[in-house]
Amino acid sequence: PTPAPTPPPTPGPTPAPTPGPTPAPTPSPTETPTPAPTPSPTKSPTLAPSPGPTPTPTPAPTPQPTPAPTVFACPSPSQSIVNFVLNTDNAPGDLEFELQNDDGSVRFSRTNFNSNREIIMQRCLRLANRCFRAILRDSGCNGFNGDGFFAVIVDGAEIGRASGNGLDCETQFELGNSCVSPTPFPTVAPTPGPTFAPTPAPTPAPIVAPTPVPTPSSPFGCNANQADVSFIVNTDGAPGDLLFELLNTDGSLRFSANNFRANRERTITRCLRLENNCFTARLSDTGCNGFLGDGFFAVVVRGTEQGRISGSDLGCSGEFQIGIACP
Repeated sequence: PTPAPTPPPTPGPTPAPTPGPTPAPTPSPTETPTPAPTPSPTKSPTLAPSPGPTPTPTPAPTPQPTPAPTVFACPSPSQSIVNFVLNTDNAPGDLEFELQNDDGSVRFSRTNFNSNREIIMQRCLRLANRCFRAILRDSGCNGFNGDGFFAVIVDGAEIGRASGNGLDCETQFELGNSCVSPTPFPTVAPTPGPTFAPTPAPTPAPIVAPTPVPTPSSPFGCNANQADVSFIVNTDGAPGDLLFELLNTDGSLRFSANNFRANRERTITRCLRLENNCFTARLSDTGCNGFLGDGFFAVVVRGTEQGRISGSDLGCSGEFQIGIACP
């Protein structure tokens, strides 16, 4: 009876509690937090600040155009704004501009103009009791090509223009209320009225220079084969309807002037080749009422008055022919 109850309770409870709780909690907390924070914060802050600074620089350029429309003004109210306008052709290398004082001294000069450009040379000048001379010289004596011209504008009003072959070897304008004719006129009788009828055709007898080439030296700097010819317009109280024109032999316009001032004597001087040429100097009056008072239109060749139109003899226009080739 002693060995029978010993083996039953020993193997039963030993293996049961060991494998159950060990593998269960391991995979669950490891995978969840790893991918979440990586892509999200990278993209979201990049787009937020971009649209903010873009519209800020746009209003910056607005104040720039405001000072552009500046109006040129002379420092003294007694001065006039004078523009010397040169519209060059394709070969301006032989052009020289010169502005002279009353005594002939050079006040301003310029060369080396660019081709096919409009150049404006602006000066403030006291025209009261002064006489300036604006000269454009062409050493090639071939004038302008195409649309080239030389013009003078005083206080916004064009007082004269030379274009085409009207430039010749040189052209000049006188500026100032002290500009006078180079020689006095009382030597010629002021009554050649019947010769210059108000009708433009037939024209008066051609004016021929008293001495052909060679000629004495000109006070205006004309070449030896040119004559200094002055066209004098002594205006009345209403010269707004007057137009002066100088035509070449072929009838093309060589020079013109308008905007005459009331009760002033204005002298327009040109160096002209009178040999083998016939120029026409015409003064037109759109009002067809002629001159009042002491008004007249005269032509002076080499210091000698060749003809004069005064009073109602002007009519709608009066003209002179100048040159040895005039019929």
